Amino acid sequence: MTAETVNHVGMREELDSAAAVGVRRAPGTDIAARGEPALFVLGGALALGLLMILGFLALVLWNGVVAFWPQPIEVVELADGELAAGEPRRSESFRPPDSQLAALAPERRAQIEAAGGLAHRTLYRIGNYDLYNEDFLWIPDFARKSAARPTDMMLIERLEWGPFVGRIRSVSVDGVERSRSELAEGELGRLHDEARARWRRIRDIERGEIGAVNRKIEEGRLDLRAIAIRSGAASEEYKSAAARFEAEAAELQKRYDALAAEAARIRQRDAQVQITLADV
Repeated sequence: MTAETVNHVGMREELDSAAAVGVRRAPGTDIAARGEPALFVLGGALALGLLMILGFLALVLWNGVVAFWPQPIEVVELADGELAAGEPRRSESFRPPDSQLAALAPERRAQIEAAGGLAHRTLYRIGNYDLYNEDFLWIPDFARKSAARPTDMMLIERLEWGPFVGRIRSVSVDGVERSRSELAEGELGRLHDEARARWRRIRDIERGEIGAVNRKIEEGRLDLRAIAIRSGAASEEYKSAAARFEAEAAELQKRYDALAAEAARIRQRDAQVQITLADV
């Protein structure tokens, strides 16, 4: 190979290298060739999905807090003289049916017609299901005469029939009945705490301790039955096991009787403390 040929080859390699570098640095490269638009779309969709999840969790948290947070009790006097009391939960616009419109005064109908046939109403949680057979009540604005928030109105959570909305008429302790105003400061809370403690103790006795005693008796009976099947009721093993079971069952029965007597005493004390409630 001559020197001229070598120089020609070297120059050619330099040109190829420069051409390759020029191709890599050429401006105006199409980003679609590297899939960048798809990456942007996927990244945006992921960010949007995360925002939607966080927003949904925030909405659930807000609605949950509002649902369980006590609201002021309103006493609403209706146009027909009836009274209703409850927690205002939410409000909305609605279109009254013709039967309701026909019973309204002319000026009320004119106001609704001026609003495009729409009226406003509020949903109240009235409780007292055992009295009204419903927990909630819609009250339209045109049916309201007045509304107030008396400080003596209460919402009381009950173990049965759901919440009670009303007033405390009286409290009876050991046969002595007193009105709400006659109770000392903090006395009602103390009586409530004591009643809750009695209820928890009765539940622990009946669901826990008495249940454990019954379970031990049943386990001993089954073990004795297994020995009778395996060795026979006339065997010495069965007689010895039967004697032990009778002794253990007698002790467990004493424990059962003591727990039942304790529960009866607590119930007797519970019956001496009563509260009388009055709805609106």
